[in-house]
Amino acid sequence: MGFFDKLRKSMPGNPTSVAKTMLKIYTSYLAVNRDVSKADALRYCIESRYQMIKKMNQGEIEACLAKSDTLGDLVFLCIAKESPLRVKHPYIKKTVEDLYTFFKEYAPEEVGVLQQLRGSVSI
Repeated sequence: MGFFDKLRKSMPGNPTSVAKTMLKIYTSYLAVNRDVSKADALRYCIESRYQMIKKMNQGEIEACLAKSDTLGDLVFLCIAKESPLRVKHPYIKKTVEDLYTFFKEYAPEEVGVLQQLRGSVSI
């Protein structure tokens, strides 16, 4: 990995940066609120993100939550909403690989659909 790859991965708005921020919010919420479900933590994670920095209406938030079983799924959908180009050819392969690598290292139970996407976009 070269210098520019490291720089690219640390820039705000890139997939790894989004995943890191959302994982921090998600795990903090679960740690403080031990009696809540993962679905509640996912809701808190996306609502807090779009309440402050990004624009997504409540209907779009509900649609993302309905499609997400894990944090990896939710992060992928958020990236698709924020940066549609990152989930189109030829960039989707790099986006999925970056997210899969991040979640595999820091939260393997949250990989979710990224495992399947990784196989299908590498073809």
